[in-house]
Amino acid sequence: MRRLSSWHVALGSLIVIAAVPVEAQQTASQWVWFPESAPNDCIRESRWLRKSFDLPADVKSAALWLLVDDRHALWVNGVALSEPVERRGSSCCYDLTRLLRAGRNVIAVEAFNAGGPAGVIARLLITLANDEELVINSDESWRAANTEQEGWNQPGFEDAE
Repeated sequence: MRRLSSWHVALGSLIVIAAVPVEAQQTASQWVWFPESAPNDCIRESRWLRKSFDLPADVKSAALWLLVDDRHALWVNGVALSEPVERRGSSCCYDLTRLLRAGRNVIAVEAFNAGGPAGVIARLLITLANDEELVINSDESWRAANTEQEGWNQPGFEDAE
């Protein structure tokens, strides 16, 4: 596991049975979280997770399926999409079409765990203007922090080594 200042590669080992769309169940998405000393008994605190990615063209459509244990708030390119949402056992779906653009983008999630196991699992389906389809899954490339940092939900935030 690489430590990047106070951002870390986020990888979890949780198993869940939940109401997730079939297409989201058949992905390489992984549960991600800040690396805790006891991942199945996390403390009652927020963690901040983000995924930066580049898009080669304008977006025709984009949908994000997101499941968080326990609550979350979501930003895309610095724009808040939700107040904290508590949806245990069911996924939220967000239309990101108008928020994604050619170039650098970021999905940012503040996740709050109420105790016990914690995690975030996500799948972003993107159709570009040229009808090319892209999938971005939650995996070990997502970054996580145990403290909120200024600008963490912006595309230009530096979270690399």
